[in-house]
Amino acid sequence: IYFLIKKVEQNFGHNHKIILDFKLQLAKLFGKEDIQKSVQILNEIIPKQEKAFGLLSDNVFDSKNSLALRYRDIKNILSSSKLFIDLENIASQKYGAQHVITLRMARQLATNYKLEGNYLKAEKIYKRMLKVYEKKFDSMAPILREPLMELSIIYKKMKNNIKSKKMADRVYAILKHQRN
Repeated sequence: IYFLIKKVEQNFGHNHKIILDFKLQLAKLFGKEDIQKSVQILNEIIPKQEKAFGLLSDNVFDSKNSLALRYRDIKNILSSSKLFIDLENIASQKYGAQHVITLRMARQLATNYKLEGNYLKAEKIYKRMLKVYEKKFDSMAPILREPLMELSIIYKKMKNNIKSKKMADRVYAILKHQRN
């Protein structure tokens, strides 16, 4: 891949869209094997992608999402959360506040809050997800399991066993319904 990147750079320049895409793929290849290298590449290409593709482009979104996940991997939760807040705002602008992609970014942010022990902020996000999913889907839809399970875990950590059990019971009911 390095050879390919060098060859394309010679012909098209360092900031060509093909180069930026190659580097994104390279950062993804490094993934968890060399997180620091992946973070370095992503931090290098994101400003260039924003210039080449625009702030709301799928390319920038994908790169920022990868970077936020890598930051979480290296326990830089603050930087990860800032990116997930940005990504949630971008998704909300592009797709709407109740779109699945927007809610996925909110879920990632909630995961960070959970890791920090900020259960109230995480709870607020998971409750919002659950409310949207309950409006969009059947009460036994599998997609409801995730926010219900996460709320159950959060309530358990907050020592609210009654709410935790209530959420866990709903997850169990959905699983049982699926098996029938």
